[in-house]
Amino acid sequence: MSAMQIWNRTWTLMRADPNMAEDVMAGAVQATLKLEPEKRGKTEGFVVARGDSGYVPVCFADLFLAYQGTQIPNLGTAGLEPLPFYQAGNDDHEAHYCNALDNSLIPYFTSNPNLMRLEGTMKIRCPWPRNATQGKGQASDSHYVDTDVRFYQFENGICHASDKNATLLVIWAPDSPRLPTNPDGSVMGIA
Repeated sequence: MSAMQIWNRTWTLMRADPNMAEDVMAGAVQATLKLEPEKRGKTEGFVVARGDSGYVPVCFADLFLAYQGTQIPNLGTAGLEPLPFYQAGNDDHEAHYCNALDNSLIPYFTSNPNLMRLEGTMKIRCPWPRNATQGKGQASDSHYVDTDVRFYQFENGICHASDKNATLLVIWAPDSPRLPTNPDGSVMGIA
């Protein structure tokens, strides 16, 4: 399968930090994300397409994802076995996914800058007031900040109930605002 083919598909987003869930999944428990190839200048990459809903979240409206890195991500090298299929509302699954992100995947991403991924800049809702309203007791209108985002995938990264493993997608915004509702800036899904 070519690099273009492994990304050019519809992904089911299953788990996100609450803050990212609001921006990326529009507050839904589960959402779909379709990536389509696009070329900008001489750079080949992907954009988020209007899927079945006909809607692209604001955070992805101008997002162009370009190829980066050459090393294929490997869950075993990150110290993990395939993750269980995520079940929303299951506290054990949420804890398992958060531990996998915090203790294995994010350290793996940061220590391996040559991992194959898609990378771009998305708009994340900023929870802090704009400078003009700080300290004046005024509520700030919702505004967005440009935030780097990286899409990684792990072949056979999810144990699926059908005894077939699925590809794990990890969307990580390393510089997204850190809050109790957004501890690591991540979204996870499958294809």
